[in-house]
Amino acid sequence: MAKQHWQDWITILIGIWLLLTTIFLTFTPQGAGVATATVWNFAACGVVALALGFAALIAFRLWQEWLTMLLGLWLIVSPWVLNDTGHADPLWNSVVSGIVLVLTSTLVMLIDQGERRT
Repeated sequence: MAKQHWQDWITILIGIWLLLTTIFLTFTPQGAGVATATVWNFAACGVVALALGFAALIAFRLWQEWLTMLLGLWLIVSPWVLNDTGHADPLWNSVVSGIVLVLTSTLVMLIDQGERRT
């Protein structure tokens, strides 16, 4: 399927957002005390989200959406796994970004499944 989905642009925007968050957490007083693992997690997840979003725009494959969903699920649970729930801003940033990725990837998979049936 060569069709592009607007949801892939959302994945790209989340990737950019996560990368910008690392700058905010690293160079501002509000980021003081945030675990280094959280900053690296945002950086890695941002790069992966960008790669998945651009890959889906270039040549859509359903497995890309599954990986995007897994990335979103990781972002949702990562504050607890990385033991950095003491800072509200990074916590909510991670959870909300993860929820958006899960919802958009699920929507693409549902659309793709509907198109296959017709």
